[in-house]
Amino acid sequence: MNKLRLILYKLGLLRRRLICTSYKYLSNWRYSYPFGKKLSDGQEQQIYLVKNVFHKDNLYEFIIKKETIRVKPFWDSKVSKEYFYTSGMLYSKKKYKYGSFECEMFIPSGYGLWTALWLQGQDDKGFTEIDIVEYYGDEHKFTYNTHYGTDYSHNQSKGSDGIRLNLENQWHTFRLDWYEGEDLEIYLDDKLVGKRDGEPFNKPMNVIINCAVQNNIEDKLYKSLPAIMMVKNIKHYGIHE
Repeated sequence: MNKLRLILYKLGLLRRRLICTSYKYLSNWRYSYPFGKKLSDGQEQQIYLVKNVFHKDNLYEFIIKKETIRVKPFWDSKVSKEYFYTSGMLYSKKKYKYGSFECEMFIPSGYGLWTALWLQGQDDKGFTEIDIVEYYGDEHKFTYNTHYGTDYSHNQSKGSDGIRLNLENQWHTFRLDWYEGEDLEIYLDDKLVGKRDGEPFNKPMNVIINCAVQNNIEDKLYKSLPAIMMVKNIKHYGIHE
C-alpha cells in the first residue's frame, strides 16, 4: 500500500473504500431461502423457483411471472397450497462479515414489484438485517433499512423514510460499506445517500437478492408481467489494510 495513502487513511482523510481495491465476484448461490421457497409472514405472495433464474457469466436474470403453481409450504408440509406468482432469488451459501458489497441492478417496472438487495444473519441470540435497497414499484420509492432483535416479532428497526426516485428500467449501482466500529453507509451510483448506526451489526450474514410480489395489489400487476429483473457484477470488497 502506498505509504502516503495509509497515513491519510489513518488520519481519517481517505475513505477506506478507496483502499479496498481487491474484490471477488459472489457466485455460490442458493435459489430460494434455505428453509423454503417463500416467507411465512404474509407480506409476499410469490414463490421463488430455480427455473426463474437465468445465469451467464456475471449476469443474472430473474423472471417474474403470473402463473399458478401448487407446492407444500415449509411451515406445513402436510397441505399443499396454490400460489399465483413466481419469481427468482439469489441467497449466498457463504456468510460474510464486514467489507463492501456492491452490484449493478436493473429494476423492472410493475405495480407491486418489490426489489431488494439485503444481508441477513441469524443465530440462537437473534437476527440482524441490513437492507441495502428495497424498491417499491407501486410508490417509485427507494428505501434502505436495518433491523435487529431476538426474533422478527421483536423487530427493532432503524429504518429510512425512503427516497422518491423512479429507478425503473435503468441500470444503477448500489453499495453497502460495512466495517467494524463505523456507521453503515449506503451508496447509489457512488453517491452517499444514507448512514445507519453500525451497532449491533457484528455477526456473519448471507447476501440476498430477490424480486417479490407484494400483497394487496389487486389486479394491477398482471398487465406488467412477465417482467425481468437483472443483476450483474455482484462484488464483495474485503478489508485490506
